[in-house]
Amino acid sequence: MDEPIGAWDEAGTPSAAGAGGIRAVERAFAALELLVAAAPFPVRVTHVAHHLEVNPATASRLLATLVRSGYASRTPDRRYTVGYRSVHLAMGWLARVQTAAGAPMAHVAQATGEIVVLCQLLGDRVVPIALRAPHSRAAVVEDALPFALWATASGRALLAMLPAAQRARLLPMEEPYPALTARTATTWQEVRGAIRSGTRDGVFLEDGEVDSEISCAAVPLPGSDRSPLALCVILSGDCDDQQRGRVVTALRREGHQLGTTLSAVGRPARAESSSLDPQERGTTRLSRTRLTEVAGRRGGGQPPPSCCGNRAPAT
Repeated sequence: MDEPIGAWDEAGTPSAAGAGGIRAVERAFAALELLVAAAPFPVRVTHVAHHLEVNPATASRLLATLVRSGYASRTPDRRYTVGYRSVHLAMGWLARVQTAAGAPMAHVAQATGEIVVLCQLLGDRVVPIALRAPHSRAAVVEDALPFALWATASGRALLAMLPAAQRARLLPMEEPYPALTARTATTWQEVRGAIRSGTRDGVFLEDGEVDSEISCAAVPLPGSDRSPLALCVILSGDCDDQQRGRVVTALRREGHQLGTTLSAVGRPARAESSSLDPQERGTTRLSRTRLTEVAGRRGGGQPPPSCCGNRAPAT
């Protein structure tokens, strides 16, 4: 039962509700803090309900509201984790990932001379959580837009990690899917074919489906099934077979190593680890403007849409 306005806690100080607080807002923040502390592992509705001391129906409605606003995401197995708007609050998880991914991403960037992105599947969106350009250090992508699952190499790599019955559920309900270029796959049959090809070859490719001047290659990271991750290389401009071969070789080698490393990354020892300062993590917060500077080869004032599909509409 909600506290009445003017209520006092046991210590004799005004409670948040009594001080003019709104209980629903308090619960929303408490639920979000729980998701952040648990990241990258999803939690059940019953866990959230117990944490908030409410019934499961109330917790479910609250989580649905967070999902609609982008601050939470629902996994195919009906659990919940952070959303694309809140993933960067999970600094404990990101710090561990960036530390583990730093060397493998640097190796791929140096071997290919291209931009390397680490992506995570959050609900029905692909979110970049680390980026490394040649001759620079890893950085968090602070405000990246949702990625297009159906049109991107990273999206297809992540879909391939899910049970077959769950894949189509994360895509737009109606066909044709939004076409980002003339080459975009816009039907489930096309996307399913691309997933099968990538699974067979061990690497997922996309050529001009998000931007006609960009192609991408991606590999799913083994051992990250509960929180799917993919490693992606952005190829800008004309690329010959030799360059593509270097990209595929580097992704396969470092992706397998990175997946093995990240599978050993557990929960933070304390929820407080999510409050680490970015400088303590040795990383750089990266805005859309900074992303454009890092990938300055494209110019034009926009970050490269790449396999991550920054031009994709929300799904």
